[in-house]
Amino acid sequence: MWHDNETEIDLLGFGPLVDSVTYLARADALLPITVGVFGDWGSGKSSLMRMAHRRLAEDPTCICVSFSPWQYDPAPISWTVCYTAPTRLSYSSGAM
Repeated sequence: MWHDNETEIDLLGFGPLVDSVTYLARADALLPITVGVFGDWGSGKSSLMRMAHRRLAEDPTCICVSFSPWQYDPAPISWTVCYTAPTRLSYSSGAM
């Protein structure tokens, strides 16, 4: 049985999906945008997002913020993002 650990290495052939996610995130005409990633447990959702995050983080015009909504359950997702984003942005900018 395979371990269920997310990865930044594309073992599942997600390259075209990563291309789509990163294209959508960079498309100014579509902003603001919400992208949903759905799939069964262990289907690679977290790996897809890690690969997209890595690619977007290489772009100096992008600011990537990662968080795990499970850590904040049952808080509303809007609260989770509002709490996490400034913390992560301060940390990545060296302010912390």
